[in-house]
Amino acid sequence: MAMRELIAFSIVRLICGCETTRAHRTFVFASDEFEETFQQYHDSAPPESREKIDALKRDARVRIHLIRGQLDSDLSRGGASAPHDSPLGRQFCIMHPAQEDGSIENDFDWDIVIDDQLRLRTVERIHLETPIGALLEHEILGHFLQCYAHRLCRPPGRDRIRWQAERENEAILQENNYRAYQHLHLVNWTVSPEGRQIKRIQPRVP
Repeated sequence: MAMRELIAFSIVRLICGCETTRAHRTFVFASDEFEETFQQYHDSAPPESREKIDALKRDARVRIHLIRGQLDSDLSRGGASAPHDSPLGRQFCIMHPAQEDGSIENDFDWDIVIDDQLRLRTVERIHLETPIGALLEHEILGHFLQCYAHRLCRPPGRDRIRWQAERENEAILQENNYRAYQHLHLVNWTVSPEGRQIKRIQPRVP
């Protein structure tokens, strides 16, 4: 490998948190700071959430990259996730760990992107306190766990909007479990089958 290629290879690994040579870890972080943030979330999560995360850590079929990136404010409050070969994954991490041993299942190789600036702007705009932990609960134990437990990993060819609305509503319920545990206001909307946001309940401190 030429020096220029080696440097580029190293930069991509650093930016994405993608690695090819170290022993398997379920959660792969783009930075030490992000790993610390994740640990704070883990320690603050409800006991049942911690149990699920710890179970994922023991499953060699799973790899989840946690990445910083800039997200579309029309589509996100500051977090997004999808399988690694989705448009989201290709946008934010152009290289993923090699699967030499074949242990990582394709649908379980997942990317979670956090946009902290968007998160803070959204908090100001909608007046709903949203710590990173709430977004991680939403993406990991909401969206990824739907894939992991039920194989609901990719939108179907038909009724895509309805499918996405159902998955998002399930993730909101999961996020609200974290919010209730932390005595935060709850997310006060659901998504209709047509993809519209519908206000259902008033925010409250549980």
